[in-house]
Amino acid sequence: MKHLSNSLIKSFIVLLALFCSTSTLQATEVHLRQNGIVYFIWYETDNHGNITVTNCFVGGHDPELSGNIIIPSNVTYEEKQGSRGKKFTVTADVREIGNGVFSNCKGLTGITIPPTIQRIGDSFTGCTNLKSISLPSSVTQIGADIFLNCTSLETATMSNVETIPTNAFYNCTSLKHFTIPESVTTIGVYAFCNCTGLESVTIGEHVTEISSCAFMKCSSLTEVSIPSSVELIDFGAFFECFNLETINSYSPTPPECRDFDAKILEKATLHVPVGADKIYSKTYPWKNFKHIIADLQP
Repeated sequence: MKHLSNSLIKSFIVLLALFCSTSTLQATEVHLRQNGIVYFIWYETDNHGNITVTNCFVGGHDPELSGNIIIPSNVTYEEKQGSRGKKFTVTADVREIGNGVFSNCKGLTGITIPPTIQRIGDSFTGCTNLKSISLPSSVTQIGADIFLNCTSLETATMSNVETIPTNAFYNCTSLKHFTIPESVTTIGVYAFCNCTGLESVTIGEHVTEISSCAFMKCSSLTEVSIPSSVELIDFGAFFECFNLETINSYSPTPPECRDFDAKILEKATLHVPVGADKIYSKTYPWKNFKHIIADLQP
């Protein structure tokens, strides 16, 4: 009995210790305004008072915001608690720029984005005076319509995004040159549609799909090089790119392609790898190019 009693006591002590050590998490959302920008912070507090930040993103701005703005790497939320006014603080890395945050912000001309940002939503739609933007390598995801109708955007750089999404640069009529980074696998529907000032585009070596109407109405585009990684060029990808003079297709096997404009087939010269002219000449729609030259090194 004595042995049993001691065992019960030990078991009770172990259970009590486990119960006391179990943390109950309380989720909290706060927001703060800094230099005309609103930040939202989510954090969790356990029953020992330990704080874990789960997210922090840019969620809004003052209507009069204008000029070049700087997003900081982190922000700090402070408040006084209790009758004695004890200060409570939470510091969080800014990880996202939320959907629609700067949409139609006509006064925005430039923005500095910190290397803590991982995702940007459709945040700059209609920012008609935004002239340049550079996304740090930490950004891997951007939202559809992100730069839709940014008609003054002249330069945009990114190095690690996974997809150029739908309507990403739709109607960015001042964009002249763009490099699609090696991290990208898909160029989305209407991604560069109506970029009438686009003179050159470099397509990364890991792109596998150029979606429908991706470069439609890019009327200043005279040459395009399609890397050997591309497996599909969907309907109307280069529709009404009537000034295209040179198309370089680096794959020894013709990628699946839905169509090309009759004017492009008539006017542009298709360059293919050495020895691949026969297979291109037998494959639709490549066979419809009036001029095919096999002079590329695969």
